[in-house]
Amino acid sequence: MWVWFGWLALLTAARMALAYRYHRARPVAAAQARRWGNRYLIGLGLSGVTWGVGVLFVFPTDPYSQTFTAFVIAGILSGAAAVLAARVEAFLIFAIPCLFPLAARYFLQGGDLPFMLGVMVLVYFIAMLSTMRGVYRTIRTSLELAGDKRELLGEIAERQQMERALRESDERYDLAMKGAREGLWHWTATTKLFHVSPHVSEILGFDPPVATLAVPEWLALIHPDDLTHFRDAVRAYYRGDTEFFECELRVRRPDGAYRWVFNRGLGLRGHEGFIYRAAGSIGDITEQKHAAEEHERLTSQLRHAQKMEAVGTLAGGIAHEFNNLLGVILGYTEMARQAPPDDPRAAQYLKQVLVAGKRAKAIVNQILTFSRRGESVRKTVDIQRLASEAVELLRITLPSTIEIVERSEATGATVVADADQLHQVLMNLGANAAQAMPEGGTLDIALERVEMEREAALVGVDLEPGPYVHLAVSDTGVGMDQTTLERVFDPFFTTKEVGKGTGLGLSIVHGIVTDHGGAVRVDSEPGHGTAFHLYLPCSEGDADPDANTEQLVCFGQGQVILFVDDEPSLVELGEELLAALGYEPVAYTSSQEALAAFRANPERFQLVITDQIMPKLTGLDLAAELARIRPDIPILLATGRPDLALAERGRLAGIREVLKKPLLIRELAEAIGRVWAAERGRRDARAP
Repeated sequence: MWVWFGWLALLTAARMALAYRYHRARPVAAAQARRWGNRYLIGLGLSGVTWGVGVLFVFPTDPYSQTFTAFVIAGILSGAAAVLAARVEAFLIFAIPCLFPLAARYFLQGGDLPFMLGVMVLVYFIAMLSTMRGVYRTIRTSLELAGDKRELLGEIAERQQMERALRESDERYDLAMKGAREGLWHWTATTKLFHVSPHVSEILGFDPPVATLAVPEWLALIHPDDLTHFRDAVRAYYRGDTEFFECELRVRRPDGAYRWVFNRGLGLRGHEGFIYRAAGSIGDITEQKHAAEEHERLTSQLRHAQKMEAVGTLAGGIAHEFNNLLGVILGYTEMARQAPPDDPRAAQYLKQVLVAGKRAKAIVNQILTFSRRGESVRKTVDIQRLASEAVELLRITLPSTIEIVERSEATGATVVADADQLHQVLMNLGANAAQAMPEGGTLDIALERVEMEREAALVGVDLEPGPYVHLAVSDTGVGMDQTTLERVFDPFFTTKEVGKGTGLGLSIVHGIVTDHGGAVRVDSEPGHGTAFHLYLPCSEGDADPDANTEQLVCFGQGQVILFVDDEPSLVELGEELLAALGYEPVAYTSSQEALAAFRANPERFQLVITDQIMPKLTGLDLAAELARIRPDIPILLATGRPDLALAERGRLAGIREVLKKPLLIRELAEAIGRVWAAERGRRDARAP
């Protein structure tokens, strides 16, 4: 008995140690798990055999002890069935060697009662198996439900994580779109509606926000001047001419204010090429537009300031040239007055006076063109002619100690450019060269055609292959070192003393040339002069015709012309010029008196020529009053400082043409002739 109990205790301790080692070793691989499982089953089998051996050979055989043994075995099997319900094979390994010896013992004793007890043991075994099956099903169902629950909880957690990530992504995207001042839109062909994001609604100024806009509602928001541009962009994308639909336009908010927006989008096309769905973004670029306008305004001011600096630099030469011209005019006028009336030399003297006067007028026009503030107007210009005009002004303005050499191998070469700005480039380079040659020297200006066979980079600008005009301006001055060369185009960088330069000249030269699609290269060494090389892309077209091309003088047939100027001497000259051309002049030195005379008899006059700057009533004001009285009256405006702004204001006031003072007889005749030609064209157009 004690040996059996000792063995059972030792076996139980071994099984507990096995369980402890398994717990410490977890988790384990699949192959190791099978080995641990086999060890567990061997332990169960040894336990069952131990209890079977005890039933057969150890426990007492009297009825009371056998009954007690049966109850003990039944209790042990019930516990084993509960513990091993999920592993039926483990239960059988333990129960068969434990229970079957007890049944065999009952059957071997003989008699009805032991036989019935043996049968009850077998029935108990079968009942335990049936119970275990039910328990097994229950456990499996519970495990499946637990697994489903875990899977469901996992799916719920995964969905919550996805929703949280999507919400965070939406928040980041919305924050980025708001930071970029952009919103999204979406359009479908089926609904014909624009679905807009809240930020688009905010940009458009809707409060409360709107979610959809019909196409007519969207078109009604666009500024009338931008509507054609918007439709052209849509048509170009629809035809496939552009990769994206994009355009800048102004949209009107409910408060009446306009905002600049940048609209960009893409579309999906069906089999026949029709766009059935489109999406894109709208960004508010109002601040960028205002900043660009302010930058352009400041740039214009800088250029104008530099022009004034250059004019100041050249003022001494201009004054010297005008003194020479005044000497010619005054000298020949005195000689003409002293000559007898029939002396033929008087006409020659007056001819010299006229030549000098025209020369003075040309100088004034060039200075006004150079220094005026105006809009950039680009057209096809003859670069050789433009360079020659600039050289002539440089000859007048630069000191006589500087020799100017002009060379050109670009006859007929044209560029698309703003002639005034290129004129400014040459004047700036000339003034810069003069300052580098205080003791005199040579200024060489050379022009030629060149062909860029491969891409070239000059001062940070890449030039594409093709034909270019090469303009080289070189001097024999003091030159520049490498440090100065590296900063020569920096704004406000100057080597001059304080008060003698703003440092804007060369930076503006670089800006103008690059803005025209060209580039600049500069070569210089201390003591060996400086050479600026300008490259401008050639144009294939011919130069635009000069509006001042000389025409045949047109004489009048007694038409009455109202002439108004507040300077009496100019009024007398105007009367003489008009009379010499065959017209009947009616002149006034007061614009108010001229208005009263016109109001008294409007049909008397066929044309009005008026000065702009006059007291009480300017030329534009007078023109507006005359047009109210007689809308079809042609009016010419004369001024010493014509510009684009004045021409536009004059056009709105009914002015046919703006003339440059002083007026010469040929220029006056040509202007009047253009008016008569335009009038005949209008009459012919109205004729049936």
